[in-house]
Amino acid sequence: MSNKIFPEFQGWSIEKTKTPIWKSNVYESESGRETRTQKWSFPRYRFELNYNFITDNSIQSVTLAKGELEKLQGFFNSVGGNFEDFLYRDDVENHCENQTFAVGDGVSIQFQLVRSLPDWIEPVRGIVEAPHIFINGEETTAFRYSNTGLIIFDEAPPAGSLLSWTGSYYFRVRFEDEELELEREWDGLWSGEISLLTVK
Repeated sequence: MSNKIFPEFQGWSIEKTKTPIWKSNVYESESGRETRTQKWSFPRYRFELNYNFITDNSIQSVTLAKGELEKLQGFFNSVGGNFEDFLYRDDVENHCENQTFAVGDGVSIQFQLVRSLPDWIEPVRGIVEAPHIFINGEETTAFRYSNTGLIIFDEAPPAGSLLSWTGSYYFRVRFEDEELELEREWDGLWSGEISLLTVK
């Protein structure tokens, strides 16, 4: 597990695809009646990123930063293609504000941070900056945290206490493919599409 952060590039396109993926087994009898078994408790997400241009070291420009191609290739190689996971910051979903993540029971000291969507709650697995943690609305610093979103209190929060957090989060992902294919569009300018897949 790596806590490297996927770099941002100036040529990123606003056109991006984000797809939640579930794993289920569906069995159909001769009568057409189905039996379904859900394999995953939470979805995985696929991010497809489009880059209109990525510069290399040969670009002759006073407005564009050089060396993005080399930076991307270096990052791709440093994680072994699709072997090692890393952190990706989505430009839309990346922050929680006063998000409830648990209710204290007076005994437990470890809790997993979560994020919520309408009708849905799922764990947050990528934390870089220290989150702000609140017990019944009062901020506390008596805790530790892991990069996988686990909060460890120094003492168990009181039974019935509402635990919430505010802060930024990342998606823990890997490259979906073993290859990184980019196309040269012009001298010093490249384009391509990168697919990232969240890991559990």
